[in-house]
Amino acid sequence: MEEEKEGDLKISVIDTLKVIPPPSMLKEDRRKTVVEKRIRIRRSPSTEENKARISPSLAKELGLSGDAVEIVVAGRKSLQLAPIIDESVPENEVWVNENLLKLYGIADNTIATIRRASKR
Repeated sequence: MEEEKEGDLKISVIDTLKVIPPPSMLKEDRRKTVVEKRIRIRRSPSTEENKARISPSLAKELGLSGDAVEIVVAGRKSLQLAPIIDESVPENEVWVNENLLKLYGIADNTIATIRRASKR
């Protein structure tokens, strides 16, 4: 048998594994971006046609960079609008021009899905 020197240090496997972070900790660094969200459409006469007023928190959640948003009502009616970020809009609402909604037959306070518009 060999004698151990006083200066040698043994490290156990368990102590080595404590240094490696768990997978859940590594996954936390990535932010989840929401692809789509259910919102309520409200009629607003002050909003320009082909524009949608949305809250800054909703824009951040959807990852909007000012391109376009797609609003789908009941899987049938689809609108592509340019987003306008407005602090006065509640988080779960989108304000759209009153005449445009009448043209598409969408009632005030309708539940819809909003997402970033796909590039075609």
